[in-house]
Amino acid sequence: MAREQRSTEIAPDPADDVVAGIATSPAITAPTRSDGGITWRDITAATEAQARASSTIERRRQRLLRLLLTEQPSSRQTLADLAHSADWELPDMVAVIAIEYREDQHRFPASALGHDVLADLESARPCLVVADPAPHLDVLRAELRGRIAAVGPLVPLTEAHRSFTVARRALDLVRRGLLPECDVTDCEQHLSTLLLHADEFLLDQLIEHALRPLAALTATRRDELAETLLAYMASTGGVTEVAERLGVHPQTVRYRLDQAHDLFGARLADPDERLMLELALRADRVVRA
Repeated sequence: MAREQRSTEIAPDPADDVVAGIATSPAITAPTRSDGGITWRDITAATEAQARASSTIERRRQRLLRLLLTEQPSSRQTLADLAHSADWELPDMVAVIAIEYREDQHRFPASALGHDVLADLESARPCLVVADPAPHLDVLRAELRGRIAAVGPLVPLTEAHRSFTVARRALDLVRRGLLPECDVTDCEQHLSTLLLHADEFLLDQLIEHALRPLAALTATRRDELAETLLAYMASTGGVTEVAERLGVHPQTVRYRLDQAHDLFGARLADPDERLMLELALRADRVVRA
């Protein structure tokens, strides 16, 4: 019977023979002299062999992380082969945690996060790949030291690059003040904002098109009308509830809504147009904040 052919997507690692017999052993035992003593040369040789084995495993883990984050991921078998050689248990789902770049990021102790974390702390876009972010967040917060991080959504293994993209976008929005500033941002708590800013050219087009009737107003009047319209669309209690939310008299709300109907006409009665208008108002409020 012909032997099953292994995946050829992973190039052979020249350091494989370094870990032969080492990675499968619980520890390296330094050879002894015939009288039972251990020489410094024995200790040095054993230590160097262990260091080479650790370095080889780490290189494989870095290769695995890079493969996971490419937009055209490798086959699951390829990933499984490399994960096995990198001593990493391959999960079905992963989340990618993007970390703010800083010159001293190499001081971040990846070992403190656990062996089940794939870490890239050397590149310009540092990140962590984990099967479950929750157990690692306390340690992550303690080690950030003023940096910020964002936890991407949990996704199938072959879509890890999408989780990374969303996490990177969240970092950018936090830096720009479009998301609340905190040490670790959970992207799943801000999906609507992340969606609105997924394509900022289209977002600008949406705002310009949907809010064009407000363009001729003064800035103050425009803001008042936009605020009232958004509160009205989000309300289930009518004018009174909107007035309480805005801290104005109900008659003021009625006046503003009458003006909005004059400006937008039948669009306010069309469900599709109302949806587009509400999205534009929400996005515009975030951008102007």
